[in-house]
Amino acid sequence: MKKVAVFLTLGVFLTVSCVVREQESHVSNVNFTPCQQTKAKSDVSDRIDVEFTNEGVQITYYNFVVTCDFATVNVTHTFAGGVLSITQEGSPNQADCVCYTDVSYTVNGISQDEVNVIFINGEQVYCYNDNGDCSGDVHLKIGEVFEIKSGEDACNAQYGLSLRIEKVNDSRCPIGVACLWAGNASVQFHLSTKKGEYSFTLDTYQSAAFKSDTIIEGMKYRLRNVLPYPVVGEELPLKTVRILVENNEEGDDEYFDATVLGKGMDCGNSFLIQFDAGVTGLPSPFKIYYEINLPEKYKINNERISVKLRVPNNDENMVCTMMGPTYPQINIIEVK
Repeated sequence: MKKVAVFLTLGVFLTVSCVVREQESHVSNVNFTPCQQTKAKSDVSDRIDVEFTNEGVQITYYNFVVTCDFATVNVTHTFAGGVLSITQEGSPNQADCVCYTDVSYTVNGISQDEVNVIFINGEQVYCYNDNGDCSGDVHLKIGEVFEIKSGEDACNAQYGLSLRIEKVNDSRCPIGVACLWAGNASVQFHLSTKKGEYSFTLDTYQSAAFKSDTIIEGMKYRLRNVLPYPVVGEELPLKTVRILVENNEEGDDEYFDATVLGKGMDCGNSFLIQFDAGVTGLPSPFKIYYEINLPEKYKINNERISVKLRVPNNDENMVCTMMGPTYPQINIIEVK
């Protein structure tokens, strides 16, 4: 049984994005003290104790501000995606004066292993990573490509994840050298979750012998790129790894994996992208296409992307020269 005492300065409103809330539920076992009017505001210590028991999450909120006419404290909560959001308010709530009450209750049926963050009236009062196990140099974004360097840690408090790059090996064929094959950059990762520790390696080269993604505890980790690309005669700099972490339960039915090859010769600033497999719904069996609407931040040689796409309308097709090989065009709807 773990007890966490949290001291807050009230008035700061925090939110967690991208969390689907479940239906609001009422807490019935609420206890509170009578109105404490004798306390001066300067003497009030804002304190909240969070304790995990066999029954659930026990909350003790000291010196909760209510109006002088309050007769009860109503408590409701929602719980989804590891986020427990609690709302508590005194009722009635119409008097012009305020007083303080100590409130305690248990949100039943929720274990410590399930909870990443707890909010009460918009205030963060508990975080899984408050114990110091997850102090990252980089915020580990979910569903969005982020960058992390060798030796750095990326952390996400909401999901209870800590990801570290242990080592980067870059044997890709340098620019300025003729090689028999493109080579590969591999990244060794160490992942810490609330349930365990994992080590895995992801690669930039796509073949049966190499993999660029893996699924651990329902989360998919996709290596997008290792930058900068090596150049002959230049000193090897510290590598930056581009990675995408997403909830695998969301599915990828409408996304297609591809690699950005580089700027083409024929269609202005349009880049060529090569899909891992043929794309259903397109009239051409080609795997290489000129892109329309690929965001600039993804126009990086050897960048791995997943895209939603469609066939361009007639008025969207680019006018291209015939200087290089001819490839069909696709319109990019969304990239991750």
